[in-house]
Amino acid sequence: MTQPPRPTDATRPPIEQTVVFLPTPRLAAQREFYVDKLGMEFALDQGVCHLYRAREGSFFGFCERPSTVVQEHEVVIDGPILTLVSKDVDAWFDHCVAQGVRVDAP
Repeated sequence: MTQPPRPTDATRPPIEQTVVFLPTPRLAAQREFYVDKLGMEFALDQGVCHLYRAREGSFFGFCERPSTVVQEHEVVIDGPILTLVSKDVDAWFDHCVAQGVRVDAP
């Protein structure tokens, strides 16, 4: 099977924002550290997730997740989530399909 050409900034749809979500067992402690200690802007409270603005169009967030203790260290069971925000979801769907990515729906 022939591979499609590798996409570039010029050939793929635009990304307006990026958001990386990380799991945490202590949501309030993250807000205290990033806002009160580092001076980050608290951008959005989604209840179990808090978002912080790193710069224009770039965000990171923490989502409260259960944890367990492994060898005296608290470990979150869930992993990170990467979100790419685009106004043109249909173009991204078409792009992914053209690149051979298996997708369920736009």
